[in-house]
Amino acid sequence: MTVTEAFRAANHHTCCVRGKPICSGCEASISKGREKSKRSFSLKGAPAPHVLLDMDAAGLPRASSGKRCDYLFAADGQAGAGMGGYVAPIEMSSGRKDAQELTSQLQGGADVAARILPENIRINCIPVYIGGLNAIEKRRLAKPQFQVRFRGATGQEIRTLRSPARLAAVLR
Repeated sequence: MTVTEAFRAANHHTCCVRGKPICSGCEASISKGREKSKRSFSLKGAPAPHVLLDMDAAGLPRASSGKRCDYLFAADGQAGAGMGGYVAPIEMSSGRKDAQELTSQLQGGADVAARILPENIRINCIPVYIGGLNAIEKRRLAKPQFQVRFRGATGQEIRTLRSPARLAAVLR
């Protein structure tokens, strides 16, 4: 079973964000917030096949902490590369975030992904934050206690993007 197959099997809302189909080859723009212009990103150029989960969708497992990120992006790895695929918990914010709260939300997304994906698939986790951080919070995110762990592995530093335009490059 591949990463994208596991995500599709987990929930019938897998390839759907707010009623719009979001899956391999899509060029849809995903928005967050009441105003569509607040925060959005495009999956054009993201690796295929891929799946995007809206974490607000009904029926998805919840993290034990109760915290969750906005989206989970999953893609299959390259055949023969030794990697089954990767998952990217994505948090978006139009305001500024506290490092502790941000880490909790992205960790919640990673925990949900760990519950969805079979143990025998080797996964790389890439936590991503799209939004603003002040200098103090950005320095805090560089510390080991603010890293996201996937299945107990070494923590991954949260990748921060001020603008969502470079998201596809981070997901490659």
